[in-house]
Amino acid sequence: MKTLVVERDGRITVHEVNKPRYNEYQALVKTIACGMCGTDIKLIHRTFKGFPESVYPIMLGHEGVGEVVEVGSKVKGLKVGDKVLLPFVDPDPENLPGLGSGWGALSEYAVVCDPKAPWPGGAPDCAFAQTVLDDDLDPVDATMIVTFREVLSNIRYFGIQPQDSVVVFGCGPVGLTYLKFMSLLGVKDLVACDILPEKLEQARNYGATHLINSKECDVRAEVRKLFPGGVDYVLDAAGSPAIVNQGMGLIKDRGSVLCYGVPEKEEVTIDFSPADYNWRVIYQQMPRKREEGEAHAQVVEWMRSGELNIKDFISDYFTFDQAVEAYQKLLDRNSGILTGTVNEQLTRYPGVTYIGRFNFGGHNLDLFCVDEEYEDENGQSAKFFPATSVEITAPSCGHLMYGQITQMDYGQTDFTSYVAKRVPKLIVDQPNDLRKLRYACRPLAAPKNYTPWIYMESVID
Repeated sequence: MKTLVVERDGRITVHEVNKPRYNEYQALVKTIACGMCGTDIKLIHRTFKGFPESVYPIMLGHEGVGEVVEVGSKVKGLKVGDKVLLPFVDPDPENLPGLGSGWGALSEYAVVCDPKAPWPGGAPDCAFAQTVLDDDLDPVDATMIVTFREVLSNIRYFGIQPQDSVVVFGCGPVGLTYLKFMSLLGVKDLVACDILPEKLEQARNYGATHLINSKECDVRAEVRKLFPGGVDYVLDAAGSPAIVNQGMGLIKDRGSVLCYGVPEKEEVTIDFSPADYNWRVIYQQMPRKREEGEAHAQVVEWMRSGELNIKDFISDYFTFDQAVEAYQKLLDRNSGILTGTVNEQLTRYPGVTYIGRFNFGGHNLDLFCVDEEYEDENGQSAKFFPATSVEITAPSCGHLMYGQITQMDYGQTDFTSYVAKRVPKLIVDQPNDLRKLRYACRPLAAPKNYTPWIYMESVID
């Protein structure tokens, strides 16, 4: 059979391999369709938790639908011809040598488990999400049900109720799904945050009651205008750990910051100074499959009633032969191409020259140079960054900080040096404050919001 593979060097290729083996409690399915999403991008970029380089090359695909073609001897709940969600291909060194699994549903054949079979010790958790589709559901479009069930089961896990207020960061497919489902569940106060006006307009159509362009205004100030005491929940639907800290200034006492999915960075530093005394941060990186299965009936009910239109969430259709092309399109959509014209030069603050604003994959980015010098370990003057370099960041995203200051703290008579602590430049340079003294140290670029800084060499002559 053919299977789609991410090679060790990141290339996406098609391999000809054996059909996967199945046991007596499982069934073999012929794949009908499989979705592609941001999880696949993380697997391709090797930023998905639990997938070290040693497991590559891996078979891709986790949002599949397949038709049962063979069943194991002890299978009771599946029959030939059934359309089943969530097939997978496990690693099998003997039958599929040299291949790991990114769940493997982008293969001609895959495997499902029967929850009704007499498994020793009980059926595995995944079996309870490998649901048989009713005949009236389109098996191709039904791949979206996998994501829908994840989102609904997460809303239930987070405990969101109709009377709650929720701020959603990120109006991509996942964020829009959250807005849609919370609206269907009766949540009346839904705030959508994004940097793109067109995304915010989509959010309005999906149930958002308030829209905030986080590029053009102070999110905290706007949220506090709407909800002076803060909101019950802030939801990170963009997969950015930095939103945790931004959410701290938005939630009320005993409010929660909710994080869906697996972030690219596994370390999160929480600054809870803007928050009240009592708060929670809840991560749902991988919903339990049994809970996904329990969400299936509600999702299908919304689809049948016309309240949920699957096609609103599908951007493109491809054949398997076009799979490599499809992933390239998805990768391009997530990376973008730097285009734009240089605006007139402006000085934001001493030592920083503003070059211009560019469009990067639909996002506005500021392009600027840092001219400031610092004193190196030899006492010599050196540039913050080389003269032929430039910084790129989202508007109002970041600022300079210093890696060491010497400070006389309140109530103390001696100076104390704080090393490797990021101290904002605006604090270090605060006029008429004799307690703070900038030390001989190199300044650091520090992001303020969720958009990371990108450092590029030799782009300016």
